[in-house]
Amino acid sequence: MLKVIEQTNDVEKNGNENSTKFEADSWIKTSCGHLEEVVSGFSSRSHEMLASANEVANSIQQVAQGANDQSNEIMKIVELLTSLTKETDLVQGKLFTVHKNTQETETQAVEGEGKIYELIDFIVKVKNSFDVVMENVNNLSGTVSEIGKITDVINAISEQTNLLALNASIEAARAGEQGKGFTVVAEEVRKLAEESKVSSGKIVNLVKSISQGTESVLDNSSKVGALLEGQAEVANDTIISFEDIIASVKNVPVLIKETGESLNKVTENSNSVLDKVKKVSEVSEVTSGTSEEISASCEELVASCEEVSKLASKLENEVEDLKNKND
Repeated sequence: MLKVIEQTNDVEKNGNENSTKFEADSWIKTSCGHLEEVVSGFSSRSHEMLASANEVANSIQQVAQGANDQSNEIMKIVELLTSLTKETDLVQGKLFTVHKNTQETETQAVEGEGKIYELIDFIVKVKNSFDVVMENVNNLSGTVSEIGKITDVINAISEQTNLLALNASIEAARAGEQGKGFTVVAEEVRKLAEESKVSSGKIVNLVKSISQGTESVLDNSSKVGALLEGQAEVANDTIISFEDIIASVKNVPVLIKETGESLNKVTENSNSVLDKVKKVSEVSEVTSGTSEEISASCEELVASCEEVSKLASKLENEVEDLKNKND
């Protein structure tokens, strides 16, 4: 463009010296027209370049903003993963405590089961002793019944003896003096029979009392036996419950172990993801920084394009002025 202007100046000089003014003016107009086309094209290109530079700058700013937002989101993910790892560690600690308590519970359950077995053994021994007592009481009841029968026989004999003594006294009275001695003997026999009858009555009363006591003992012994059998059943049910508890408690450590292994895998995967996310975060930070640098360069490019556009507009004005002067 400067070369064209220089040529124009040379033409003006040569026109003044060697050519007519008409030829010079014609050539100048032609050159100005050509120059105007060049400057116009340059101006158009500069405006297009400015628009493109602005679009690039806007796009780069969006990329930079996106990279910055991505970096912030990744930092949040890092915080969440770190928190998850801490929570997993806490859960593992609690699982260890549960495992320890479960072992203690299992030990206590086994001890309790042993105590219940001892109780059942004691109940069985007591029941066996009561069975022996009941057998003895039954035997005693039979013996008392036999005593009652014997007492009845004694009582009958006393009645018969008393009757015989009475008859002997009557016969002795009939015999007169010869029967006096026999009368004394008959009286003594009668007294003895009366005393035997009284003693027999007392024995009968005692036998009745013993029989009633024996029946009460048998009844109470039966109740105690039933209670002991009930206690034995309850103890057996308790043992079954303890066995269920022990079986359930034994399953807990297995479940805790499996849960712990799963948590370890979760922790390992979380740590792996955390490492990768940190690397992505580093790349995002670098990308964000690079985008900001590119954005700054684009701003400089836009500024340069604006300067070029201003220069193109200025050239257009100068060419227009030059054209007007030659008209």
